[in-house]
Amino acid sequence: MFPLRPLVSSLCVLSLAATACGGGYGAAPPATSAPPAATAAPTATRAPTPTSPPTATVAMALGGPTAAPTPAPTATARPSPALTPAATATSAPAATPTPGGATPAPSGTGDYDYGPAEGSATPTPGAAPPAGHDVEISFQEWSVGISGMAHAGQVKLLIRNQGRFPHSFAINAGGQVRQLGSNVAAGGSGELTLALAAGEYTLWCPLPGHRERGLEAKLQVQ
Repeated sequence: MFPLRPLVSSLCVLSLAATACGGGYGAAPPATSAPPAATAAPTATRAPTPTSPPTATVAMALGGPTAAPTPAPTATARPSPALTPAATATSAPAATPTPGGATPAPSGTGDYDYGPAEGSATPTPGAAPPAGHDVEISFQEWSVGISGMAHAGQVKLLIRNQGRFPHSFAINAGGQVRQLGSNVAAGGSGELTLALAAGEYTLWCPLPGHRERGLEAKLQVQ
């Protein structure tokens, strides 16, 4: 049988040691407090809702000037470029018809188609020509007029075109044909000085077809 006294002494020593360490043997350690609660995540901040600009009514309520509404720009139609009118052919003015009823038309060589001639009469000396001239010779469609008197020697001729078409002048002077250097337009005149002996001389318009239509006459030189 074991001795009890040493056993009891050992138990007492163990009991004292447990008390000195914070409690009796077998006592539960004090409960540890729970860790602090986790911090809540920051809530996302909602972006501010854009506010519409103050209207004219709000401005009036606040006592400010009423803003006139800005009209929407109106699309302006661009003017269409003006069309250039197409060039129209202009007909040439009709020539004055000849006494025979035919209308003269220029040919490819510069001649005129005057139609048939009505005939002409040989003129006789008439009134005196303008001063400085001995004889005045006038052409028209289709006759020749002569005024004045030519004397042998230097004869000054005044040629007038009293017709509607160009004319010219030619004369057979002793077998030699003398004529103006250019045509005489309607209403115009030309001059020519010739040395002529006494006699009869044939004169005419040298333009094509004019002599055949009657522009021919006789000049008497005394």
